[in-house]
Amino acid sequence: MIKYLFIIFFGFGLNLSALADDIEIDVRYLDHESLLDYNFNSNMFSTNQQVINDSLRSFFVDWDIEQNIKIIQTVPPVKRGQILPGSFHLYQFTAKPALTDSTEEALQKMLMSISPITSLYLHFSTEYSITLNGGCGDRGLDYAPILENQFEVEKRSYENGDLKQNFDLIQNWVRLGAFPVMVQILNEKPEELKSIFGAFELKAENIIYHLEERKFFSPVLLELYPKNPQLIPALKVMLLVVEGRFAYAETYKQMIYQFEEEGTLLRYLLDELTWRMGYYFEVESELVKSALIPKENGNDKVALLDSILAINKNSAVALYHSIDQSIPPLLSTYPDRELIIQLYESNPMFSGILKPYSKKKAYHNHLRKLTHDLFIDAETFDEGFPIYAEIALELGAYEFAGDLYWMLLYKEFNNMEGLQPPKHIIDEYQFRYDYSVYKFRQKTSFEKSLVKKFKRLDKKFRKRMKKHPTYKNFNP
Repeated sequence: MIKYLFIIFFGFGLNLSALADDIEIDVRYLDHESLLDYNFNSNMFSTNQQVINDSLRSFFVDWDIEQNIKIIQTVPPVKRGQILPGSFHLYQFTAKPALTDSTEEALQKMLMSISPITSLYLHFSTEYSITLNGGCGDRGLDYAPILENQFEVEKRSYENGDLKQNFDLIQNWVRLGAFPVMVQILNEKPEELKSIFGAFELKAENIIYHLEERKFFSPVLLELYPKNPQLIPALKVMLLVVEGRFAYAETYKQMIYQFEEEGTLLRYLLDELTWRMGYYFEVESELVKSALIPKENGNDKVALLDSILAINKNSAVALYHSIDQSIPPLLSTYPDRELIIQLYESNPMFSGILKPYSKKKAYHNHLRKLTHDLFIDAETFDEGFPIYAEIALELGAYEFAGDLYWMLLYKEFNNMEGLQPPKHIIDEYQFRYDYSVYKFRQKTSFEKSLVKKFKRLDKKFRKRMKKHPTYKNFNP
């Protein structure tokens, strides 16, 4: 999480060499440095930081103690106070030797007299490490008190939260924090976006609408960000979270992780989402386990699963276990047909197996089983991506397949370091991507010759399915 480090020597109006051993300040960001570009208005943060630096210099100018002091400044977002009220401290202090109460009070009063700033979307914490007169000479002395940063405060909220609280926390973090930051990244090309979507104010709520309409599944849009091919898929991850489709978001996210480099802002936001969703999945899993304990032990399976779905109607695991597999699904009175539809709408790449009610669904079960064997061995790990993408095509998860082929396409370009990648691989990924777009949005115009090729691929998939034993031997 720590992304930036620099040293400031304070010698304003004085001999710099005379003060170099007296006051030294290291500044490091406890959140991703690139948030400064998207999370604050104009130069608000840098101005505030300079005022803090000047104020600290003035405060310690006559200090005669050999001491190390750390100050954590946490800047809260404008719209987040109602989510975690009182959860952050604007300034926290620790030192060795420890500050006296009177010094800490004076330091706090001085810093609080500085005009406060707020971030736009996400909390942002900065640590100021101050070394006075060479620092504390006692190497065995620890800083006191132990500080708790904003990350630890937020983490505790999830640790103590129930399913509903964690669901709401994640949704709010995405809607008010992560998603608007990603929209600001997207907004680096506003004119090009207007040519696609028309003249509308580029705000998070508008982008959410267009994502819900799936207007972002567009070659034109993806091509606006060739240096950031994971941006649009990552936006979809956040939308899936907003929709409560957490399992599908997790599948999407795990694919993006294989292509997005470590250290980027996009990766940071996905990491932040990952630990939050981890707490949700943990609570959800425990509730499902309780639901599956026999009823004679005091548990009502239906009531417990319904309680999960009342919080998140798109919980894939709750939908899966709500489906009664003891009843033949071909019965005209089969009660759970709508649940099956809802399950696969919630997560088209769901790998769980249900009793099939048609030859096609029997074949789809075979495809879902194939995914269990992918991404296991390190030697064949990369070979799994095009296989997984083709399985997605056959399952009808065209948007997911298209995004995966898009990322595979740009991985080939980026891996070649300026050299021309193998043409047959590029052509195949491009064709499969175009096919995904065609199947997902058939109003998209393609040349007739290309559409003929799409129909040949349709025929290939149908032929493969009808020849497979699970299709031919289906016995209702």
